[in-house]
Amino acid sequence: MSITPEPDFGRVLSESKRIIDAHSRHFLALSLLFILPTILTSILFKTLQQHLLDESNTLTITFIFIGFVQIVSVCAVGTITYSVLQGFYGRPVELISSITSLSSSFLHLLVTNIISQAVSFVGSFVVMFLLSIMVISGFAVSGYNSTYLFGFPVVVGLVFSVVWMVYLSVNWAVANVVVVAESSWGFKPLRRSTNLVRGKRWVALSLLLFFQFLMGVLTYSGSALAAWLAGGVSNGWMKLAFVVQIGVASAFAMWLMLHSIAANTVFYIYCKAMHGELASEIADGEYISLPVDDEKPLHFV
Repeated sequence: MSITPEPDFGRVLSESKRIIDAHSRHFLALSLLFILPTILTSILFKTLQQHLLDESNTLTITFIFIGFVQIVSVCAVGTITYSVLQGFYGRPVELISSITSLSSSFLHLLVTNIISQAVSFVGSFVVMFLLSIMVISGFAVSGYNSTYLFGFPVVVGLVFSVVWMVYLSVNWAVANVVVVAESSWGFKPLRRSTNLVRGKRWVALSLLLFFQFLMGVLTYSGSALAAWLAGGVSNGWMKLAFVVQIGVASAFAMWLMLHSIAANTVFYIYCKAMHGELASEIADGEYISLPVDDEKPLHFV
């Protein structure tokens, strides 16, 4: 069949939710194994920073924290992406096979993520550095001095950094999925992702803003609640409230991260269909179900 449903925000979210619901215990197990530890580690790290760490230990603990979160996050992305791909194509979704899939995707994902983070950082740093040089040189020539104008390159640099990171995040929205699905790594999946999302960048942007907005609301509300609880009249009740707060916030954050990874995976499949790249799967006898507007799946055999 030549009919291909166009990827849109609602369709991607509904299909990713359908896959997660169909294998809810499987995805819950992966979330508890790989997503929850990153959330709890972040909470523990903030607590240590505020109350227990001195300046000499902060740097060491920070590097350990970043390394641990990076490794566990890669495991979460690898296993959940693999499982969603299996579920979408109607293949068996098994916990052991999802975990063992990391043997072929872990290093590729880790290297690709490090490269993408380095590109994001270097781009922001170079622009801020050049702006600073231009402003300082201009002041040196004119002899004009102003505290406000000295802050100009910082403000412009920060704005550019945000725009730059959003731009890269949109173009590289399915890069991790490419690594897992196509066994590529480095710059190749970044270029491949840019080509796949072309024409549907607004969908990638919508997914990014949706999950980032919810995560921002969660973070803000959690901080506000923590500040309010700090003024509790009963120490016992305050401790209980903190435990409940951490539990609810962790569960919601885990849910958001799971659905974000799943949505990007489904978006990758729709992008391939949009570009006519599922012909090989159809020719090989793969079973593909792409929901269309009437909510009935369009099946390819």
